[in-house]
Amino acid sequence: MRREGAFASGVSMGRSWRFGTFQVWLDYAFEALRSGLAAEGLGRFRLPVLEVPSRYRVPTKGQARVDVAGSTIRECIAEVEDRFPGFQELILDGRGKQRRFVRLFLNGDALERDALDSAIEQDDTITIMASAAGG
Repeated sequence: MRREGAFASGVSMGRSWRFGTFQVWLDYAFEALRSGLAAEGLGRFRLPVLEVPSRYRVPTKGQARVDVAGSTIRECIAEVEDRFPGFQELILDGRGKQRRFVRLFLNGDALERDALDSAIEQDDTITIMASAAGG
């Protein structure tokens, strides 16, 4: 069977077409889910949101709010790291512990330093606060 058009070359508009229309549908569905909009007929989806303080927005290219699809706070931070390399090292040290001058909040409530593996819900908001020290 001979394929023509965008599918013949294997790549179109920067997307992978190795699975044909199914891959296109998956890409569309994933983008719709990530942006909070569902494909027609699927309703509206929400994802947890990670709020980034201004001093940590260099890796996120200025984004103050990032939709994440993790089930724990640690997974959400790791997802942001996957999308914006260099972000996680601002929040966690080399041992995976929360840095000293970083505070995390879940829906406005301060979290303990050992709460990185706490489960979160799809409509939760994780806020990162960066403390400043000096004189």
